[in-house]
Amino acid sequence: MSQPDITDVDVAALRRAGEVVDSNACQDAIMRLMLRMPAQRALELAQQQVASRWTLFERHQPGVEWPLRFIEAAKKPDMQEQLVWPDDDDFAGPGANNFIRAVEYLWSASRILNDDEKRVTALVDAIANAIMSERLENWGARHPSQWRRWYQDMMEGWRRVENQRMQRDMVLGPEGMKVGRAAWLALADELEKAVRDREGTAS
Repeated sequence: MSQPDITDVDVAALRRAGEVVDSNACQDAIMRLMLRMPAQRALELAQQQVASRWTLFERHQPGVEWPLRFIEAAKKPDMQEQLVWPDDDDFAGPGANNFIRAVEYLWSASRILNDDEKRVTALVDAIANAIMSERLENWGARHPSQWRRWYQDMMEGWRRVENQRMQRDMVLGPEGMKVGRAAWLALADELEKAVRDREGTAS
């Protein structure tokens, strides 16, 4: 008789958190899962998550190509010494600055060699910011004039009630929740496969 398929407890925790789009709980579960993987595999998974949102960034910042070089260099140590993080790394497009933070965390993680927890923490931050960038881009692309007004007010330090309402809608509105749920659950599938492959090899 075949053994029943038992879902990994950390994957199950990620799926529960992903269903309700609890980003903090998702990050906790990802941290536990990635600490169980070889460092290179965890880096590859995070790099794929960031790279998959590149077209969303590029859509609003055409011609800004330097973040892509940092994404690619995360898996190519021989490229890293050639790159210097630019001072001008703030962008007005929807979700752009979360994406840039995702790239920066990925870049930092790729250079942490002897501290597993610190490296994985940076990888998890990269993934969380990549997913948030997708949620914000989704809202901003559908409401471009509102995004521009909100962004300008944020840059000038204004904290209007309307801006607070818009920010809640960006993240917690039906579309933002739908995008977040799909992203976290798709990641759960990827991590489950990676853990099973790892443990199958180990056994």
